[in-house]
Amino acid sequence: MSFLKNFKLLEFEELYLKRKFKPGLASLYTNRITQQTASGLINLFLPIFLFNFFEQNINGVILFYLIGYSLVIFLIPLGAILMTRIGFKKSMIIGSLFSSCYYVGIYILSQGYFVAIFFMIGFLTLSRMFYWVPYHTDFAKLTNKGSRGREVALLVSIASLISIALPFVSAFIIFRFGFTTLFAMALGIDLVSTLPILFVKPINEK
Repeated sequence: MSFLKNFKLLEFEELYLKRKFKPGLASLYTNRITQQTASGLINLFLPIFLFNFFEQNINGVILFYLIGYSLVIFLIPLGAILMTRIGFKKSMIIGSLFSSCYYVGIYILSQGYFVAIFFMIGFLTLSRMFYWVPYHTDFAKLTNKGSRGREVALLVSIASLISIALPFVSAFIIFRFGFTTLFAMALGIDLVSTLPILFVKPINEK
């Protein structure tokens, strides 16, 4: 058994720790994992919060998510066009900042201002429009063709490990301090996620 454990550790070290990743990939990893940490804090409990905000009317919650995802279908091509004009890095930064504005909208909604729901949908849609196309393009360019599966697996594994603890952290914060504090923390973490993008090497792609 000890031999098998040592073998697996050596295999992990060979596959990941000793590999030379392309410059900028670590920054892209950091950006995505930080964003996933912020969203992971609230994603499980946001539907519950919205359900209570809409006075336990499930139709309001369904409509919120339906509108948000439907708008993205039509606006993603526009985001790709804008990306080629302003550049990948700027597009990702703008998308990340819109994501932070979305968290501001959640925070305002938690204060009882219904109008914030429209800002939330708008900012979330703009965030997806500006962020996702350049992110996936950057990821494809910065990963090695022969080992892309391993590099994707590394990102997913790190994010999955973090996501295991996040519901417990969120539940504790909600229980002790309330939804408003949780949303404020998610906003702070999401703002930090923009910084690693500054270290991603610019690429040209149409």
